[in-house]
Amino acid sequence: MEGRTKIAVTIIGVLFVALVVYTYMVPIIWLVLGDPYQVDLIEINSNLTDVENRTLTYLTEEDFKKSPELRELFKGVNPIGEEGFDGAETKFVNSISVGSNKAEEIRKEYSNKTLYWDGGYYGILIQIP
Repeated sequence: MEGRTKIAVTIIGVLFVALVVYTYMVPIIWLVLGDPYQVDLIEINSNLTDVENRTLTYLTEEDFKKSPELRELFKGVNPIGEEGFDGAETKFVNSISVGSNKAEEIRKEYSNKTLYWDGGYYGILIQIP
């Protein structure tokens, strides 16, 4: 009976430690990482928007290496083409959630630019909670 008691006490102790860690560490991690920010990728219709007079940023593999979140945002994205816009100037393409620090990095580096990648023109919008 003593062996079972030790096992039961050990299990209760482990569960208690797990509860304490979860209760106190999750809020601390949340504070460190910040609220998730929504980062949206839109494609810009080059026929309705004057992209020729904008400063273009040509995305390269180096940009994706520097920011894996940017790679995730463009993952599986193919240019829509003229007929896919249905007369709209822009079209939503993809969205990801990132921490506040990464959202700030992406905003500083890319949000005020017209991005060119794989034959399409794109913009990044960041929704602040």
